[in-house]
Amino acid sequence: MRGFFYLGLKMINLVAPINKVSYGYVASEILYYLSKKTEVALFPISIDPDEKYVNAYNKGIANQERWSHKNPSLRIFHEFDLALHAGNPRIAYPFFEIDTLDPRRVNHLSNQDLVIVASKWAQDILSKYKIASEVIPLGINEEILLADKIPAKVNKCIFMTIGKWETRKGHDVLHKIFKAAFPKEQDVELWCFAYNPFLSSEEKQRWENNYRVELGNRVKFFPRVNNLTQYIQMAHCGIFLSRAEGWNLGLLEMMAMGKYVITTNCSAHTEFCNNDNSNLVQIDELEPAYDGKWFFNTGNWAKLGKNQIDQSIEYLRKAYGLFYENKRVNEAGIETGKQFTFENTTEKLYGIIKSISKDC
Repeated sequence: MRGFFYLGLKMINLVAPINKVSYGYVASEILYYLSKKTEVALFPISIDPDEKYVNAYNKGIANQERWSHKNPSLRIFHEFDLALHAGNPRIAYPFFEIDTLDPRRVNHLSNQDLVIVASKWAQDILSKYKIASEVIPLGINEEILLADKIPAKVNKCIFMTIGKWETRKGHDVLHKIFKAAFPKEQDVELWCFAYNPFLSSEEKQRWENNYRVELGNRVKFFPRVNNLTQYIQMAHCGIFLSRAEGWNLGLLEMMAMGKYVITTNCSAHTEFCNNDNSNLVQIDELEPAYDGKWFFNTGNWAKLGKNQIDQSIEYLRKAYGLFYENKRVNEAGIETGKQFTFENTTEKLYGIIKSISKDC
């Protein structure tokens, strides 16, 4: 970490997308809380602010009039696109899923004055390339934290998966696992919140057709939803058979709402998943990360083989049993959610940016 002199933290320059998807959502939450602590000059990469963030967004844009290159620059974006900053020191907050970095990524990360990552898993990967980093976990929004944790009364055991259609997310096997766990039961449903704006209509249709063939009317597909709270309240268990994650916000949100979760014991969500709050599918080995669309053997991710499929089926049946035993609240998950909030994320982020000036 390099040190810089500047007069306190009168202003932070934030370079990030402000929208409702992935990086844009994270950056919106950080902008919202950061604006409560200091002035922020915002340089948006893309623009589509949710109503909650409009005031902070407008103020951040207005602050461009008095920005200074002497203010610290925080760029929240992909690890392969970190060159453009608006100030010094240059601070990057990327989220990546794969255990291998190509030369472009190494170069962009190495040219930062400070790299912040969301998990120890990511920090360990950077250390292999001699890139120092600080861990500041992400969190959940206040709406989820304050939401009613009493399960909604439903007459079916509803499982949810959240995350865009991808092989990385385990969506290529989830429907088969679900059918194997519940070959004939009609009192279970799988709800898929898997909207992916980067897919063609034909690709989207292919994914959905695969699920319909296996599960028929026991699967439901939902468009992009900005607030999942009402749907999570109706669900009993979340299932996230991901091969690799940069954070896995949907998993944490379901856990924080008191829902049981089933997930792989690998990558970034190991920052908040453990044997107390999750049903962990143990990973025996890694395999080349390939899906023919976004990943082309440039690294490795978890292999979902027979052992992982069998574990997943067992956990699905276990959750189904708890539903009919009227054991429907994951208390350990609720406690975990209290620890991982965007307010805490921003507090730590502000503190570490402020501390850079003391390292000279």
